[in-house]
Amino acid sequence: MHDMTPSEFKSRFIKSLPPIPPNIELELDRFIIYSPERVSLLGIPDEHKAFLLESGLPADAAPFLNFNNDDHSLTELEGFPSSYIIGSNNYGDAICLDVADGGTVVSYNHDNMMKRVFMNSSLPLFAETLCAFSTLMRTKDEASFTTRLRLIDPVALSPDSFWTTESASVMER
Repeated sequence: MHDMTPSEFKSRFIKSLPPIPPNIELELDRFIIYSPERVSLLGIPDEHKAFLLESGLPADAAPFLNFNNDDHSLTELEGFPSSYIIGSNNYGDAICLDVADGGTVVSYNHDNMMKRVFMNSSLPLFAETLCAFSTLMRTKDEASFTTRLRLIDPVALSPDSFWTTESASVMER
């Protein structure tokens, strides 16, 4: 599998969305570009920074993730000096890039004493997983999602990882 480029990510993510009637505008294809000044300060590879600067991240993505660019975007999470906020989930947990851990994508569960929850090994792998999860939401094919995630980022299949928990939740609905 070749590394997905930021423009491929945006295109693939939009294609993975469910069909929307033309007379309804939900803005599911809206992407947020991050501040070049703040991105330049991140200690992550340039090809990872490109996702924040070129394609950005979807304003909203399944499962209830929000990447709206606000005053807290790319600021350090209080108490976690190497974790920079890129978004949040529907529970208000921060989604961060942990630059001390090579730019892994993690969330911090504020209801569980800020427990660190692994999401993906890098921003490009996170982008790939967002596309795969969007497809899972439409198809409900958990086996296909698990196979895809095993190819994308096998560590993201660990028992306590974000995507393992969320894919199980989708299948319960």
